[in-house]
Amino acid sequence: MTPRPVAGQYLTKTLFRKAVTCPRKLVYAIRPDLYPSQVTSGDGLAQYLADEGVRFGNYCKGMFPQGVEVGLSGTAPTVENLVAETAGLLKRDTKRITVFEGAIRHEKFFLRPDILDRVTNEDSTELRLIEVKAKSWNSNKSYESLMWTRGKPKASFLRYVQDVAFQAMVAKLSYPEYKVSSWLMMPDRAKVMNGGNLCDTNFDEQVNSEGDENLVLADNQGIATLVNVDDAVAQVTDDFIDGRGLSEVASSWADAIQGDSSIDANIGARCSSCEYRDGKAFKMCWEEATKDDSHADLILDLHAISEKKWWYAK
Repeated sequence: MTPRPVAGQYLTKTLFRKAVTCPRKLVYAIRPDLYPSQVTSGDGLAQYLADEGVRFGNYCKGMFPQGVEVGLSGTAPTVENLVAETAGLLKRDTKRITVFEGAIRHEKFFLRPDILDRVTNEDSTELRLIEVKAKSWNSNKSYESLMWTRGKPKASFLRYVQDVAFQAMVAKLSYPEYKVSSWLMMPDRAKVMNGGNLCDTNFDEQVNSEGDENLVLADNQGIATLVNVDDAVAQVTDDFIDGRGLSEVASSWADAIQGDSSIDANIGARCSSCEYRDGKAFKMCWEEATKDDSHADLILDLHAISEKKWWYAK
C-alpha cells in the first residue's frame, strides 16, 4: 500500500534533498510518525558535522554585517508571516539588503535560503541566492577543474548544485522582477585564518569605484569564499534527471506529496544505505517492486557490490 500524502505539504529544501537521493523517500519523510528514519541526531559523527556546519554558517553570516534574520520579529513563525517578512525586507528602499533564513513560497514550493543578498544597481536589481556549504573549495585551482567534467558538474559538487538550482528556480518564480544569481559559500583551503574562534573574527565590507560590492575580511584572512555557479545551475536545470528538466521533476515531486500523483518504488544498490532500512517503509518498497513479500535474504546482504549490481541488472 502506498503511503497517504499530507494535504497542504510543501516541497521544501529538506524534502527536495531527500528526493534527489531517492524520490520514494518523500512519501515516507512527510509521515515520520508512521515511517521513522533510522538517522538520529545522537550519532557522534553526524552531530559533530552538524555542529561544524552551524558554526560555519554563523561565520558566513558575519561577512554580511548589514544582514537581517527572518523570524525574530516576535510574530508567530507561520509560513505566511515568514514569507511576508522576507518580501518586506527585500522591497526596502535601500541599495542593498541581506536576509538570513528568509522564506520564499510559490504554489507547492516553500524554502528558506541561507542568505538572500539583494543589490540594486543603476540598471538592474540582482538577488543573490547564497547556499552555505561546509564542502571545501580551493581558489588556487581553476573553477573549471574543480566544478566540471565532460560538460557536467562533478559528482562531488552535483548535489550542492542541484540544491541551489531548486532554490534559484523557486526564487525566480516568486520574484520575477529580480535577476536571480546562484552562489555557493564554502571554506577555502587556499585561505588562512589567524587563530582564535571561528565566529569571533571581525569582518568589513568594501565597495569599489564601479559601485559593485565585494565582500572582504577586514584583515583579508577570511576562510570563506563565494563561488558563482550560474552555469552549473543552468546545466542541471535543463537536464536534471534522465533528460527531464528541474521544473518538471520538482513539480512531479510536489504533486506526489500532496496526493496529485504517485512515486513508484525503484529499488537498487543504494537501498543498502537507506535510512528506512530497518522499518516497514523499506519492506513496502521491496514488496511493491518485486511483488514478493518474502524477503528473508536480500541481494543487499551480499558483500561484493559487483554481485549486487549484476543481480539488479538481471
